[in-house]
Amino acid sequence: MIKYQKLMKFLENNPAYLYKEENDIIEIYFNTPSLQEASESDDASDSNRSMHIILRKNKNDEIEVIEAEIEGINYHKKMSNDEIEWWLNTIDVMY
Repeated sequence: MIKYQKLMKFLENNPAYLYKEENDIIEIYFNTPSLQEASESDDASDSNRSMHIILRKNKNDEIEVIEAEIEGINYHKKMSNDEIEWWLNTIDVMY
């Protein structure tokens, strides 16, 4: 599980991510790339989606996933904890 300091280092060094922290809760906001940008396709119908991730710092300074979702025009998807934990593990390896 990723430690708080590693996550904060990642967030502070990545201007694409906005976050706010209150007590032990960290909320992260990120505008996802469109399908067109991510896959280099000509499909522009999948743009303007934002991701909202809510995390908690536990007593061991480890990060736990509370919930996450992606929202856009006519689109809403609750993300599984496994998806966010995969992302956190990737950050943990990078930092």
